[in-house]
Amino acid sequence: MKWNIMTFEQLTTSELYALLKLRVDVFVVEQNCPYPELDGHDTHPQTRHLLGFEGAELVAYARVLPPGLNYESPSIGRVVTRLPSAA
Repeated sequence: MKWNIMTFEQLTTSELYALLKLRVDVFVVEQNCPYPELDGHDTHPQTRHLLGFEGAELVAYARVLPPGLNYESPSIGRVVTRLPSAA
């Protein structure tokens, strides 16, 4: 697995689409938990996006928020994994 960590500005449009699709597919659709997935924290300049790829497929993701955005300390959220698609 290849890992990348980046800011919102460093994400390509394809990476952004993939991470948002993964989050919505799992959190909203599979878990049947409709809530505002886009909460404004993704674009914060100190937020980091951790993406795990198997080949070109995004299979893991987590968002790391800076201190003071949600909590006094840094926080990790939107943690999601899925099995790679069959080749």
